[in-house]
Parts: sequence; C-alpha cells; structure tokens
Amino acid sequence: MRYYKECVCGTKNMFESRANTPQYCSVCDRSLLDISSIDTENPEPEDIVDVVVQEECGCCKAFFLTEVNNAFRIRLNQPECIVGRVGAGSEVLENYHSISREHITVKYRNNIGVLIEDTSRFGTYVNNVRLIKGVAQFIGIGDHVKLHEVEFILTEDSVDANK
Repeated sequence: MRYYKECVCGTKNMFESRANTPQYCSVCDRSLLDISSIDTENPEPEDIVDVVVQEECGCCKAFFLTEVNNAFRIRLNQPECIVGRVGAGSEVLENYHSISREHITVKYRNNIGVLIEDTSRFGTYVNNVRLIKGVAQFIGIGDHVKLHEVEFILTEDSVDANK
C-alpha cells in the first residue's frame, strides 16, 4: 500500500507505510505534520457539503458530538471544523487541559459520512481504538469518540435550518 501527503507547494510526498510518514516536504522543506495522509488506492473523496443536510420534509439534520452522559454536546456546524479548547466546543472544553487546543479535525463528505483526524498531543480514540495521528478515518452515527479523557458519541439531530 502506498500513501502520500500533498504539500501546499503541490509536491506529492510518497511513502510506503504510515510508520514512515515524512515530516517535511522533499521539495520546499515545509512541515507536513498538519496534512492528512492519502491512500493512493482509496483516495479521499473531494466533494464537501455543509454538515446541515436539508431533508425533504423541510427540516435539517446536523451532526453533534454528544458527551456520553449527555452533560453537553458540540455541534459540528461547518463542512470542516476543528474541535478543541479553541475550536468548536471551546466553551465546554476549555477546562480540560488534556484536550488539545485543536484536538481533532472533523469533515463531512457528501453522501459518504464523517471523517475524523487526530491532531492532538494526547490522542483520540474511536470505539476504543487509538487513531493514528494525521490519518483521517470515517466514523458513523453512534460511534464513540474519546478526546483523551472525555468521551462522546457521534449523533445526528433535526435542527432549525435558520440557526
């Protein structure tokens, strides 16, 4: 299996295994740590839509990370958003110092699902399996997402389209 990270300069930095992920671009020497790895055999879909999906009935669906005890939930209200102490959910996560300022990146891919990528220092788990940092993974409704010590469930709910 082959992977690559595409630098902002346009260079595709190829590698054979995730254990050998390059840290810097081979051409311009920029950091590749914040760039997702892409599988050459199964490239990531490119079509992005808003995470609020209009239903035929006129209501809308939105994705949330709901804390497992229903203490709070974080609305994922952009096609791509960062969850952490300074991103989406910052108002409820700011006191959890084990959660990074930019802990995960969440993206909605049209008709395919939700992608999650760990960008944290202390790790992210999906259904009790630790994510490889910088490698995006699809998650589904009902999957458990643990940001170091805080556990969430990915949920979907109807919302007012004007909010």
